[in-house]
Amino acid sequence: MTPQGRTAQDISVAMPARRFWSSRMIDMDQRVQAVLDRLDESIDSKPAVHELADAVNLSASHLRRVFKAETGVPLNQYLKSRRLQKSKELIEHTFLNMKQIMFAVGVKDKSQFARDFKKLTGLTPTQYAARFRSTGKFRTNILSHK
Repeated sequence: MTPQGRTAQDISVAMPARRFWSSRMIDMDQRVQAVLDRLDESIDSKPAVHELADAVNLSASHLRRVFKAETGVPLNQYLKSRRLQKSKELIEHTFLNMKQIMFAVGVKDKSQFARDFKKLTGLTPTQYAARFRSTGKFRTNILSHK
C-alpha cells in the first residue's frame, strides 16, 4: 500500500500510460509524480522545463536529474513518446486529419513529427492511418477523441 492507501495495481490501472513504471511508482518521488500528472494533463501544450520545475520547487537541471533517476527516461523523451502515443490513438479512433492530430498533441513541425512517427511505427502517419483503417480494426468515437 502507498501512503495514500493505493496499491501498485490501483496505480497502474489509474494511469495506463505509465504501466511500465507500475512497480516503481510506489516509491516514486512525489515531485516527479506531480510533473508526470501535469504533462499527461497538458499533452497539447509543451510546458517549459523551468515552469514544471517551479511548480515542484526544483531548479530545471535538478528536475531533469530527478526525473531521469526516477523514471529512467529523460523528460523531453518522455514527452515526445507520450505525444506520439497519443497521436497513434487519435489516428486509430478518430477521423481527424494529420494537421488536426498534430495540433491536438502540441506538435508544430510536420516533417519532424513524420520522422519521429515513422521511427516509432515504421510507417508515416498517413501510411499508418491508411493501413490501420483498411484492416477493419478502426473503431471511431465521433463525439470524443480522448
